[in-house]
Amino acid sequence: MHPAVPPNKPIITLMDAQLSPRPAKNYIRNLLFRDIASLRPTTSLDAGAGDLANYWMFPGKYCGVGKHLERLKEGIAHAHNKKFFEQRGFPSLYRLDLDKDISFLGPFDLCVCTETIFYLDDPVSAVRRLIDTVRQGGNLIMDDRYLDRFDDYVDVLSSSFQDVTITFWGFDDLMRLKHVTNNKMKELSETEMRAPNIQSIHSALYIKATNKHAPSKSSLAPPMVNLVDGIRIL
Repeated sequence: MHPAVPPNKPIITLMDAQLSPRPAKNYIRNLLFRDIASLRPTTSLDAGAGDLANYWMFPGKYCGVGKHLERLKEGIAHAHNKKFFEQRGFPSLYRLDLDKDISFLGPFDLCVCTETIFYLDDPVSAVRRLIDTVRQGGNLIMDDRYLDRFDDYVDVLSSSFQDVTITFWGFDDLMRLKHVTNNKMKELSETEMRAPNIQSIHSALYIKATNKHAPSKSSLAPPMVNLVDGIRIL
């Protein structure tokens, strides 16, 4: 067993509300919410924010980065998010490609990159750039659907963070199964959660890297941006 891979997945209390129509993803989104809450960041980068589906999970100041302008606009228009905008103020949002240097955005207490890294041309290099946005003592959470990059991610993250923990997910057919009843969702999400934390029986990985020991690198000067509907476009 790799030292970054505990034998069991984190056992958490699942919300009654579904966070995804898929049981496997419902568990991992519950885990993401619990991990963010336990880390208590005051500043966070959501790298690959999409339609701001995870915005509500983040306390403190939020910066969201997405490649697609229309999806960011969809997130702004969502009634659920508007309620949080009224409470917290409008977040910092960027239409920005994660294949480029984004260090000018940092440093943050927490960087989260979910459902995104596998779309990029060079995911491992992108993770290095994400690390540059995290302050010393800060944390990073990411996931990937491709398990063959496991060793590369562990090597890169271990060189900058004190602790790196891998949770495999997508057990058996639970990644493909979706749109089940609430009662069945809880049962199947529990099945996902209690499956042994073994790579060979899963199809995706979730990584939590904590307590960055490397100092933050000097960031680029903020580039010129255009502001469209509250979104900064580079």
